[in-house]
Amino acid sequence: MRWNTRVTRKLTEDGIIREEDIDIVEYGFACMVSNFIGIGVTFIMGSVFGDVLEAIILCCMVFPLRKCAGGFHAD
Repeated sequence: MRWNTRVTRKLTEDGIIREEDIDIVEYGFACMVSNFIGIGVTFIMGSVFGDVLEAIILCCMVFPLRKCAGGFHAD
């Protein structure tokens, strides 16, 4: 069992989220982990090449743009 399934099951048992919202919360956890990995890799690459300031600027400029940029979104 994946960690996000265990967390959502615990949140459901504690009455924090409803049964209908389990899939949405699991998807949110997956997106959060994906964003953290992307930011982490960006900072690691910036520190490897000695461009930490540029990595911070990249994160501040590109990651918010990804939320608004186009693409196909299924229902």
